[in-house]
Amino acid sequence: MDCRELRDTRDEERRQGRFPALLLYTDARYFERSDKRFAPGGKADDLAPPSDPQIAAFDYLARNQAQVAHELFTALAREAPGIFSFIVDDLPDEVQRLLSTVEGMMGAVELDGPVLGRQAEDGFVQVGFPFHSDLLDTEHGVGVVMHRDRVVEIGQQDVLL
Repeated sequence: MDCRELRDTRDEERRQGRFPALLLYTDARYFERSDKRFAPGGKADDLAPPSDPQIAAFDYLARNQAQVAHELFTALAREAPGIFSFIVDDLPDEVQRLLSTVEGMMGAVELDGPVLGRQAEDGFVQVGFPFHSDLLDTEHGVGVVMHRDRVVEIGQQDVLL
């Protein structure tokens, strides 16, 4: 591997663009069918179905994914170098310049899968996008919260909660 390349940690499903969605519930339980995570002692039948605002947000994301991705990566390229300056400032100038571009940022983060929030606004929940990044923050990752195609917050993955 060339020292200018980052390793791709995605599995085959994620390389094909298929990601599990994590649903958050108002009582703080969560459900992700792909890895069978449930509240302690719970099972799938115990969980309520997704709320109407969660369904609306997921449908919006599916129908407008190109616009959502454009807004997300444009905001990340603009804001992330400043948010993660404690790491970015130590990177070579060439890498810093690359991170300030949409294409460079797309190569610096790997999507873990959308997180559908709990609180509705205008009939939609906010959607969180957690990312793994070997460049920006290997320990805490990168998180972007959006409402439809508007970026609400960028930070470490804890902004998703």
